[in-house]
Amino acid sequence: MPKQLTTEQKGVLIDQLASQYTIQPIYAFECIGFAELMVNLSTSEIYKACEYLNKFDGSWDCFLQIRAKVSHVNSYSHKGIDTLAYRIICELFKKTTCTGARVEKVEKW
Repeated sequence: MPKQLTTEQKGVLIDQLASQYTIQPIYAFECIGFAELMVNLSTSEIYKACEYLNKFDGSWDCFLQIRAKVSHVNSYSHKGIDTLAYRIICELFKKTTCTGARVEKVEKW
């Protein structure tokens, strides 16, 4: 998803994701919104969008369904997105491999 989508395209994609992953449409909507943020930031790296959101109080309020506290095996914890959202967004960007320290624990917040 390296470009912005029209409202009609978003609606189709929301339905596709909701069906494919058996998720609520709002969850799919937030995944698409997060991916659009990445496009606006000119990045395909999820951690860069997380870093951006972490700079501004209240920014994560746009992503109540997908946000999570992520703990990695290297004792690094941060506000980010849950593992399913991560997988969906990687798919939207057609990423087959993702880098970073292995995730040890994910908690909704």
